[in-house]
Amino acid sequence: SGAAPRESVSLTPHVGEPHLLLSQLYFRQGDYLAAATEARESLEKLYVLASAWDKRRSYGQWVGFARVMLLRANRRLLDMSHSLPVTGIENAGGLPLVSLSSLFQTSKAKEMTSATITEISTF
Repeated sequence: SGAAPRESVSLTPHVGEPHLLLSQLYFRQGDYLAAATEARESLEKLYVLASAWDKRRSYGQWVGFARVMLLRANRRLLDMSHSLPVTGIENAGGLPLVSLSSLFQTSKAKEMTSATITEISTF
């Protein structure tokens, strides 16, 4: 469940990392709107703090993880078949390769959309 991350969010209201972990849990449960909302909240708090509270990862890694979670949740909210844009080519392990140019294009568009998604979630 998500009891511990939700408690962590309430105990550390100015920290972004617990929101990010909660976003990951929601994403895995298929609640993409909640995942996008928590990822957005995480980014806002990370940007305000301008430092990683959880030092197990660098600030840049936490921000990158939050941005990827937001992108993946937004893509699922828009009923895209993959949470990341795939090329149709698989690597040696059978995993689909991600198109970086497509990722950057959709990332920019989705960041603009994410504000709308966050607004929708407040109703």
